[in-house]
Amino acid sequence: MTRKMKWTVIVACMALVVGILGLAEIAAAQTVTENVHIGTGKVLHRSGQTLILDVKEGPRGPGVRKINIKSTDGITFKDRLGNVVEVFALKPGDSVSAYRRETRPAPVTITMSEVEEIKAAEPAAPPPAPKPAPAPAPEPEPQPEALPSTASPLPWIALLGLLSLTAGLALRVARRRA
Repeated sequence: MTRKMKWTVIVACMALVVGILGLAEIAAAQTVTENVHIGTGKVLHRSGQTLILDVKEGPRGPGVRKINIKSTDGITFKDRLGNVVEVFALKPGDSVSAYRRETRPAPVTITMSEVEEIKAAEPAAPPPAPKPAPAPAPEPEPQPEALPSTASPLPWIALLGLLSLTAGLALRVARRRA
């Protein structure tokens, strides 16, 4: 947010508070019109309602911009000397700066005593809400006293069979050697 926008928001909020409290009367017709810089660059091409600029500086940074010219846009172009130039008089190679007309509310001036009255009229800030207590840790599930018997005797039977087979082979080899 730019400094100008922040100032506008601050002034608008103050004007709203002052208007609500009835301390001042603000006329809606009070506005300020200003030209906001869009960019500066060279004209690359102009055809009918289309203008293509090679922007060197501007709020969106450098780059090529295509601008559709309409009578309601409120865009004005100025040459290097600051003279207003008609869009249809622009030629490729011309250096121009583009500006858009913006209307905003005029800043409101109030005295320090009015500021103090506004501060006094504001309701006091509520005390901060207490922080919720942390949730208690869940209790662990109790362990069973005896583990369930899920084992099978099958591995022992397989081991016994393997040992018997090994013993039989060992006896056979021993008989052939003897």
